[in-house]
Amino acid sequence: MKKPLDVALSTHSKGVPLTFSMGNPRCEKYCGHMKLRRVLAIATIGFITIGITPAIADPLTKDQAIAIMKDKYDPKFDSQVARLESLKTKAFTAPSTKKWYLAIEADIVEVRRVINNSMASVLDDYQGPVGYAEEETGEFDSYLSDLETKVKAIKSINCVKGKTTKRITEVKPICPKGYTKKK
Repeated sequence: MKKPLDVALSTHSKGVPLTFSMGNPRCEKYCGHMKLRRVLAIATIGFITIGITPAIADPLTKDQAIAIMKDKYDPKFDSQVARLESLKTKAFTAPSTKKWYLAIEADIVEVRRVINNSMASVLDDYQGPVGYAEEETGEFDSYLSDLETKVKAIKSINCVKGKTTKRITEVKPICPKGYTKKK
């Protein structure tokens, strides 16, 4: 009769090994899983190693890359500025949307200034401004969509207090204290 072999599978939190004998059905199931995991790990490492390509130097000069970037992102920024400008008149009718408009406008101006300065710097790598421009154009699209939704929701109401009438224009207009909404 063969003596069963003990195999350490893992350890308790105190460092005491858990053991199962090779003749034990639980161990055989676990050992099979371990073999399968080992084969899959080796195969995965092999695929990753094969898939890794050596780094190739970028054939573009910085000036060429900046020209390509400007060709790609300047029209995006310009279209976003045009979208923003088209909302200006309506956005300025309500104080809350006016704040949004001014914040987005200031952000676009600042982002373009930062990108242009970093592209002009000889020390900076052109990949930084490219990533920043990509991130910011997506962010501005989101902000502009939100602003467009808010501008569409602007309503005006008339509020009365005695002989005084106030016109309130806002996304969710409410009458000031002491005034009632005129029907």
